[in-house]
Parts: sequence; C-alpha cells; structure tokens
Amino acid sequence: MMNETSRPDKPAIYRKTAILQKNGIFAAVGVYSYLDELHAVASFDPRCAKGKQHYRNSFETRTAAVTSFETSVATSRDRGWTVAWNAAPNNSYLS
Repeated sequence: MMNETSRPDKPAIYRKTAILQKNGIFAAVGVYSYLDELHAVASFDPRCAKGKQHYRNSFETRTAAVTSFETSVATSRDRGWTVAWNAAPNNSYLS
C-alpha cells in the first residue's frame, strides 16, 4: 500500500541478512532500512567477549547502510568466511 511518504522507486522497508560460517562457527550481519527514518547495520559474532557479541551502527542514508553491509560481507569473505545466506528474509511462511 502506498502512502504519501512512499515512493514507487524505493520500497518502504529494505532488509537483508548474511549468515557467515568459518571453522564451524556461525556469525551474522544484517541491514535494515525504513523510508528516510532508520538505516542500520547490525552484526553478531559469537567469538567476541560476552556483552560485545552484538554490534549496531546507524547511518544517515539507506545507501550508506547498504554500502556498509556489502563491505562487511566482502571483508568477511576476504578473511576466509563462507557466506551461507545473503538475501532478504524468507517470509513465505506468512502466505
């Protein structure tokens, strides 16, 4: 449904998640953007010390958030991580 803040060329919500695997360990990084109000990248790395396993950073624009997400995934690949999933969430169970 379109509202006055929606634009046909820009979906209201943009979400993408990458699940990474290395040496039997799984980590995740995701990007979430809502209109022109919220743009964030978050990650989870179980190797980090307790209380520091989660990371979140906010951005001024969707483009900056998506670029940060894609850079993070590329850097992880360069460091030997395998990308097990890199796509929007699968919401087919909602249908």
